[in-house]
Amino acid sequence: MVLPDRSSESMIEFPFRHLLLFMVLSLVILAGCTPSNTSVRDSDEVDAVEAAKTITQNRIKALSLDREVMDLVDVEDEESVRKGLEKYKQAENLLDESVRLAGSSTKPRLDRFDIRNKIASGYTVLYVMADAECTPLEDEGLRPSEPLLRKRAEAKKEAERWLKLARRDMETHLGNTPVQYQTPEQYWQLQLVYVQLADFNGARTTLLRLLDNHGNRLSGKDRKEIDSRIRYFAQKLLDEGN
Repeated sequence: MVLPDRSSESMIEFPFRHLLLFMVLSLVILAGCTPSNTSVRDSDEVDAVEAAKTITQNRIKALSLDREVMDLVDVEDEESVRKGLEKYKQAENLLDESVRLAGSSTKPRLDRFDIRNKIASGYTVLYVMADAECTPLEDEGLRPSEPLLRKRAEAKKEAERWLKLARRDMETHLGNTPVQYQTPEQYWQLQLVYVQLADFNGARTTLLRLLDNHGNRLSGKDRKEIDSRIRYFAQKLLDEGN
């Protein structure tokens, strides 16, 4: 197709007032739209910067709380353990916010996994303490006091609840992150959570996934240990089935 020849005379004949009107309308449209789009873009950029600052600040505070617990808590003193748990829960709340703000960033979720795992460990310590008081009485055919039984049951329930929350964090990470952004240690940590939950099928499956995704990165010693645990979990499942 050949475009029609537009001579200089035909261009001059184009009504000037139409051209002027077109220019005015264009300026009005641009004046109405451009600042709005820029404002949205600038707002998004500010939000992203503020989110990044909050995530960084939350991580610093959470790490500080973690160090405080590690330095000060006496794991043989129930009251000390409970105080440590409260600090860990403060850290977990901070990391909750970071996970919501982080989008696809993996670090806040992994940090939260670590803290949730530690909270579960704290409740496990409380369970062991209470069980150590209950078991001798039960072995003698006596019933421990209701407060003591309740303390043991609540500690066990809380330990399981926090383990499941930690499991969800790591499963989410491993299920939604490309293999190159994963590590063998993350699978190992996850199978330990499954073991604490007495879910031997979950533990075995996790180790099989580890071999599938990272087998070529493992040393001979590590692979031997993993193979041994896979066989052990398989046997546990057989025993449970009998």
